[in-house]
Order: sequence, then structure tokens, then C-alpha cells
Amino acid sequence: MDSSPDLARRNTIALTAQEDVCFPSGISEIGEEEMHSSQDPEAKPRPRRRRRRWPDLAMLEEWSRFEKEGRSDERRVKRITEPQLINGRLRPVTREWYRAEEESPYRFTYFNEEFQSTIHSQTISELVQPGGNFQELFIPDPRILSDDESEDSDEEGDTVPLSHVNTHHSQSVHNGESRAPTRQPSLANTQPIHGVASPEKTSGGSSRAGSVHRTPTGVRSPVVGNQTTQTPELLVKTPRYGERPVWWLDVLSPTEAEMKVLSKAFGIHPLTAEDIMVQEAREKVELFRHYYFVNYRSFDQDQNSEDYLEPVNMYVIVFREGVISFHFSMTPHPANVRRRIRQLKDYLIVNSDWISYAIIDDITDVFVPLIQNIEDEVDDIDDAILRLHSHSDDSKSQCDEKASSTGTTIGSEGDMLRRVGDCRKRVMSLYRLLGNKADVIKGFAKRCNERWEVAPRSDIGLYLGDIQDHIVTMTSNLSHYEKILARSHGNYLAQINIRMNERQEQTADVLGKLTVLGTIVLPMNIITGLWGMNVWVPGQEYEGDLKWFWAITAGLLAFGLACYMIAKRVYNIV
Repeated sequence: MDSSPDLARRNTIALTAQEDVCFPSGISEIGEEEMHSSQDPEAKPRPRRRRRRWPDLAMLEEWSRFEKEGRSDERRVKRITEPQLINGRLRPVTREWYRAEEESPYRFTYFNEEFQSTIHSQTISELVQPGGNFQELFIPDPRILSDDESEDSDEEGDTVPLSHVNTHHSQSVHNGESRAPTRQPSLANTQPIHGVASPEKTSGGSSRAGSVHRTPTGVRSPVVGNQTTQTPELLVKTPRYGERPVWWLDVLSPTEAEMKVLSKAFGIHPLTAEDIMVQEAREKVELFRHYYFVNYRSFDQDQNSEDYLEPVNMYVIVFREGVISFHFSMTPHPANVRRRIRQLKDYLIVNSDWISYAIIDDITDVFVPLIQNIEDEVDDIDDAILRLHSHSDDSKSQCDEKASSTGTTIGSEGDMLRRVGDCRKRVMSLYRLLGNKADVIKGFAKRCNERWEVAPRSDIGLYLGDIQDHIVTMTSNLSHYEKILARSHGNYLAQINIRMNERQEQTADVLGKLTVLGTIVLPMNIITGLWGMNVWVPGQEYEGDLKWFWAITAGLLAFGLACYMIAKRVYNIV
């Protein structure tokens, strides 16, 4: 039985790695099946996959209804279980240790530069204002360009058919009115162009009323018939529409259910959602299909908190239409960026890339005053250690005057080691936070030069270069401060060793003097011991004669004085 050459088994032992490839059934190695399928007249064209609408507001609407139902049930149960005052005095109600729902912080913050105020809410459903919907928040109407902005743009498309204007206006009305007055379209100034011919009369003197129809503005226009001249279509000048305003949703401590809803509504990749929920600590910039993800770390700025200088992760998802930021701790960065946008909205056009840059810039600027305080502390510690063991009164007075003029106080000697340790701890904490930021900003700026649709725009790269310079400068300063503190630590330990050696020398000097004194007194003890024994001694035969006593006493004093002078003048022992 002969087999076809296509079905014959190939000897793959002697083939190269590129040739030894297993293809699926029905597909050849050179791909001629595409040519065969294109030549097949019976082959049907493959239907195009409909692009998914972004964002999926249906998910937000469904979640909003779910939250409202749950909130209404909780309020109903709370109202039923509340004690009531019935013909008597009500007993005091015990307050729970946990915080009530009404006192919980606003975890969702919506910002749009076209809105007069920022929207704060505790849940996603409360973001929608009375009479509004999610479409006004996440698919806002494009703003109308002013005359100056229209002159700067191209002249093409300034005059369009009136029917197109009415169609666009009807669509904008159907989508809902915008909250900002700058985005409310107006067609009150639309007038017909001069020179448009009026309806012609027939030779019989009667108007061709049956052959005319009304335009949407109520102006009669002739219908082209057998006439040789045609009337141009009625044209009007329409307002020019710019881009849609950028929105920003800031989320504090999202739950898994809320993160799942936001991921489905805005098309967030599961890897991004996982990094946010597990609070990934590594700073990075990642590009996805229709957004890019930035992880940038800040720190807890509350000096009275136990978590002071502890890292706080800031996650930013940047779309072309808006920004979503996540964080799991209270931080002032979103409020600072919103205030900055309000102040600069008359001077620049805010886009999503600029918001991400502003967040990064605000986080970077927080390190500047802290590093300045560390610099002052390092200089103070270095000077204090060098002046620690000064013995002159003049130097002490100068040190006191300098300390009072600078407003700093030099701690005691026992407290100096703790100050050095605390300062080095702060330096290393900031160095750990700033260590990877330069690489992140460098990668972010590199993404600006790529031609991807979701990549940040190139004009942001100029600002990112300035941030990178600040980070490199602060990192080098921290490295310099660490070296100074290490040197100061060594100097302090050396000063302690010097003082210990001085104390040892003083102790040895005292012991030497005591040794000389004992050596001088020892012969005196021998003489006095001999004369104090209960035996016969010279001079005892004369009762009442003290010559021997005074002679021995004078001899002992002379001997002691002579030994002391010899030890001091000759040997310099005393």
C-alpha cells in the first residue's frame, strides 16, 4: 500500500532544530493553505470580532445596585434593632469599639477639572450624584473649543452640512448634559449663508410648493429637478469640539470585590490587580494593551505615628482617557496633585500622562525637606563630636554661643550614640526608598520614546528628566551623609577610647603615688613596731627621759622627707 508523500514519516534525527518542528494537522510548513483558502470560492469571510466597549459601565451599574440594596437592608435592620423610648427613661446605649459606617473615611475620590468640586464617597455607588450616571463620570462630553483655540487648529471642517450639526447635537443631548458650562453646545448663532437662492416660481406664476421640503431649521430649500443650475447645500459654522476631559479616580484600600469590579469595568489585567492587592513593593513601570502601570513608593509622613517613614505603595493605572490610583494608607499626595491642577488649569491642558507625572513629582518633593533636616542633624552631630572633649573654657564658651545661635542643642555624651544611631537609621530608610526610583524614572522616560499607543507621550520625558536629576542628587547626598555619620561614629568611639585611656592613666598615676607613699612608710612601720614591742629597748632605763623618743621621731620624719624629695626630684614618681 503506497502512502502519499505528505503523510510519509520524516526522519527527524538528522534534522536541525529549526526543521524539527511539529505542525498542527491540516497546516503545512510553508503555509499554502492560506492561498488555497483565498482561491476557494466557497470560503466565507471570517466575521470581524466586535471591539469591546470601554469602559464597561454595565459592571459599575450592576455593582452600584448591589451596594444600594445592601446598604438599604443594613439601614432597615439598624432601624428595627434601635431601642425606642416608651413611657420611661432610656438606658444608656453601649457604643461598639469599631467605627461606624458613617464615620469611615471616604475611600473613593473622583476628580475632573471641568467639575466645580471633587466628589468624595465611601462606596462606588455614591460617586454618582443625584440625577447623574456613570457615563457623565467616565465618558464625559468633549469640551467646546473657544474662538482662539479654533483659530489655532486647522481650517478644515469649519463648515459642515447643517444636517450633520443637528445629528451631532442630538447625540450629545442623548448622552446627557455636561455639568460644566464650557461643554454645553449651543447652535443659537447658526444662520443660513447669504446668497442662497429662494424658491423659484414656475412660468405660470405659481410657486413650486409641491417640490420643496423643509430643512431641520425650517428654511425652504429647492429640490433639484430638471434645472441646469443646482443650489449648494445649506452650510453653517459649527463649534469645534476638543478632547474629552481627563478624569481621575483615587481609591483607598480597595476590597477584593471592588477590585474585581474595577478590573472588569476598565479592562485591568489580572497581573496588575494581583500586584495591587498583594501590595507589590518593587517599583516598576509596565506597559499593557491599553494602559500602563506605575508602582511608586512614598512613606508615612506623620511624625507622631508608629509607622513614621514606613513605605507606602502608590499604584497608578494610566489610560488615555483617565487615571485610576490605588493606595492602602492615608497619604496627602492625591490632594496635593488636585490642588496643583486647580491652580494650573488656566496655563496647561491636563492629560492622564501629566497626572501620573504630577503624582511622581509630588512624591519625590516630599523627600527634599526631610533630607535637609538630616543634613542639619548630620552637621550638628559631627561638630558636637569634635567639640565633645574640649577642655579649654574659651572653646566651651564658643561652642555654647554657636549652639545657641544655630538653635540646636548638643545632647549629653551618653545620648550622642543614640542620636548617631537614629540618624543613620533614617538615612538608610530614605536610601532604601530612593534606591530604585532613578531606574524607574529612567525606564519611564524610555517608554516615552516608544511608539506604542499606550506609552506616555514624549513631552512628559522632559519633566521626568528633572525628577531623575533630583533623585540622583538626593541619593548622592544620602550616601555622603552616611559616610559622614560613619566617620562621626568612629570619631565618637575613638573619643570614648581616649577618655578611657585617660582615666586609666590617672588611675595608674594615683596607684604609683600610693606605692611610693607605702614604700616610704614601710621602714617607719618597722621602727615603730620594734620600739612598740614588750621587750627591752634602748633608752628605757631612764624614767621620764624622752630624748630617745624625740630623736627616733625626728629621724623617721627626716627619713620620710628625704625619700619623698628623692622620689620627686630624681625619679619624678610623685
